[in-house]
Amino acid sequence: MILTDRQVKLLDFVKEAHKDQLRKYTDEPYVTHLIAIADKVIPYIDKYPLIWEVAICHDLFEDTEVTYRNLYFNLTVFGYLDSEATTICHGVNDLTDRFTSEEYPDWNRNQRKRSESER
Repeated sequence: MILTDRQVKLLDFVKEAHKDQLRKYTDEPYVTHLIAIADKVIPYIDKYPLIWEVAICHDLFEDTEVTYRNLYFNLTVFGYLDSEATTICHGVNDLTDRFTSEEYPDWNRNQRKRSESER
């Protein structure tokens, strides 16, 4: 897939937000995970035009200091329409884990993941 200018800007923003993070077990830069997920959704772009953006941003709210408001603002700076920025932010918010170890310290990982899946 050839990225548009605004997608390149978004990818750079995401790389910066995750710059010091590494993948568990492999120690690869975390952005490799995000790119892999975004690559997997490419076949669905015709039906869901902003799915790549949601995929590349899917861990921003839970793994970085980026907030909904911050992401929305930057998306509009990068050239996304207000309605597109809202759609992307809602998608990222929907994919953000609610059942975290911080919020549910007595639950094990399996309980949290099962609850996320059901949500």
